[in-house]
Amino acid sequence: MGIGHPTSTVHFNAFELAMDAKTVVGSIHGSGKPRRDFARILELWRLGRIDLEGLISARIPFDDLETVVTAEESPPGFRHVIHFD
Repeated sequence: MGIGHPTSTVHFNAFELAMDAKTVVGSIHGSGKPRRDFARILELWRLGRIDLEGLISARIPFDDLETVVTAEESPPGFRHVIHFD
């Protein structure tokens, strides 16, 4: 759901929480552990099991980085790869 504003509150039904055995769990960046997860993700990509290329919105030369960062036309959530050639 993303990270809310520090003053935001969340409301839920306490009865459903107990009766449906629901839990509330915090998560930063999906609770990923880079030392553990990156190698596994790359291995799945090498095996053709996941499509990392499809997640890339654009490939940006390093020299164009400032233009991309300040561009208002890029919607939020775009995933850019910066290359250093």
